[in-house]
Amino acid sequence: MELPVIDDGVLDRQHQYLVKLLGQFDGYRSKLEVAAGAKALLLYAMEHFYSEEGLMRAEGYPDVGRHHDLHDDFRTLCENMVVEGTDLEFSRLVSNISDWLANHIQVEDLRFSVWRRDRVVSRLATCAY
Repeated sequence: MELPVIDDGVLDRQHQYLVKLLGQFDGYRSKLEVAAGAKALLLYAMEHFYSEEGLMRAEGYPDVGRHHDLHDDFRTLCENMVVEGTDLEFSRLVSNISDWLANHIQVEDLRFSVWRRDRVVSRLATCAY
């Protein structure tokens, strides 16, 4: 998955690790492995979401509430995987989580990054006069 640069730091490293965790599902064969992997993914995602939303609040991002709701959607997808495990729906769940993560980073997180960059540029332009 090609990831855009969001903050060139902690958030980007966290995004890369989330993708790595998701990629490990290809090797899981048992329901127990799937459930453990989904729990690990969810726990790390919650840590990441806390960091990301904290930065958004600190920066005054106006869409942080909507962004939080989107993060809740991801939590629900992961919880469904823990419950359903390797049932017939497993490949669909992994695909849904992968699609959600790719879209979220490439659209929603990038939207924050652009907002943040534009805000910095605006401040610099104000200072230049």
